[in-house]
Amino acid sequence: MPSGPSRNRLTKFKRAFGGDNRYYAAAAWIWRTPVSNVDEPLRPKQRIVPWIVLSALIGLVAAPAMSVVNVTHSPPSDSPTTMATPATAPATRPLSRRGNFLTYLPGMVDRSKVLDTPQAFDAGTFENCRVISSAPPRIVLADTNERSFPREGQWTTPVMQADIPFTEFIPYWNADVPPDCGISVEASVRDHATGKWSPWLFVGDWGRPLPAEHLEHFDGGDLRVDNLQLTHPADAFAFRVHFNSYALEPKIIPDLRRLGVLYSGVVPPNEQQKWKVASTEPTGWVRDLPVPYRAQGDLPRSLSSQCCSPTSVSMVLAYWGIDRPLAENAMGIYDSEHQLFGNWNRAVQYPASLGLDAWLKRFRNWNDVKAEIASGTPVIASIKFNAGEFPSEVLKSSKGHLIVVRGFTAAGDAICNDPGRRGIGKDVIYKADELGHAWFDKSGVGYVIRAPAATKVEPTSQPAKPLLTAGK
Repeated sequence: MPSGPSRNRLTKFKRAFGGDNRYYAAAAWIWRTPVSNVDEPLRPKQRIVPWIVLSALIGLVAAPAMSVVNVTHSPPSDSPTTMATPATAPATRPLSRRGNFLTYLPGMVDRSKVLDTPQAFDAGTFENCRVISSAPPRIVLADTNERSFPREGQWTTPVMQADIPFTEFIPYWNADVPPDCGISVEASVRDHATGKWSPWLFVGDWGRPLPAEHLEHFDGGDLRVDNLQLTHPADAFAFRVHFNSYALEPKIIPDLRRLGVLYSGVVPPNEQQKWKVASTEPTGWVRDLPVPYRAQGDLPRSLSSQCCSPTSVSMVLAYWGIDRPLAENAMGIYDSEHQLFGNWNRAVQYPASLGLDAWLKRFRNWNDVKAEIASGTPVIASIKFNAGEFPSEVLKSSKGHLIVVRGFTAAGDAICNDPGRRGIGKDVIYKADELGHAWFDKSGVGYVIRAPAATKVEPTSQPAKPLLTAGK
């Protein structure tokens, strides 16, 4: 294919208008040069008029093109004509945004929404993407333009009405993202009182996403690493997922097989009973799952104090037969956007990238945890506690810590692997009331990781180990 200064000018012009071949051909005509031979030089007298015509053409098409750039953060299409104002992001991310900020307020109700079926995916709108219905159902990048680089597409969910007005919003996803590919996820929420939509807010990415502005703050809320905290309740939400591939092989593309969100809000006393979920104690919960132990102290000193989440995930991965180096898992989960290892959505996306199913869930009682244990699934608990609140814990206090609940004693106390202290964090038994206060009464967030239903992955087995109670 020809190359040279003239072709470079036209190529830049083409890119500026989204690769539309009509503008490419028009520019070539302006220079009186065939599209197939745009390298032929222009004579001096041919230079002035073409630039005048080209300027007029730019004036006709530039406004629509620029408007697309300017509405990057515009809310969903059915939203009102006004939206909340983006806040100015600080030059550096304050450390106060780190840690577990969630709490269980009186009258709070937890709800969730999961999109993982062909019907749920088909309800959205597609740009260079398509749905594959065979198991597992998924959305894949489908940019068929042979001249595109990088290839990219977008899927936008329909607006989803929330069951309750909410102030806490925790998204997560499971995606297969090969090397040189990426996905990026945004969310928008609607204010319950005013009907205004937030801008599209960045909530996370994976792999090698396209460079983009990441808006995390607006005048109605603030993304705190992995959970959106709102100043006023919202009553609807939508997601937008960007797909891209820098791979030269067309078959190397990212896909999304699950998109979920946990949302919570306080409801009036007269509605609390309506949303109360019945909880019954399952059978078979008195058991101890053979989850191998890993300690944060096994990591390099520069990482060890920050890696309770990757270490807990590593233990559960090993239980399911995926025994990778602890440091490798930690760096796979590391969130470079916020410079930490404790991002909840990345902690479940990492096992998903290895072929497991993983999701977030808010636990508020032991029966729900016992049901997971009875099914053979350990649970990773996100806890926090002040000094004196959790005497049986191996740590004195924590603003945010992750442990693995792997079983129960006959008395109902939790058998755990706590990565925080090598030596005494293994096979530790925590009092149910103390751990419940540090978990259910705070964030209630847990990671659930298990083998996909379509596979027959069995947990690893190991000899039973003697059980210890912390401090004894």
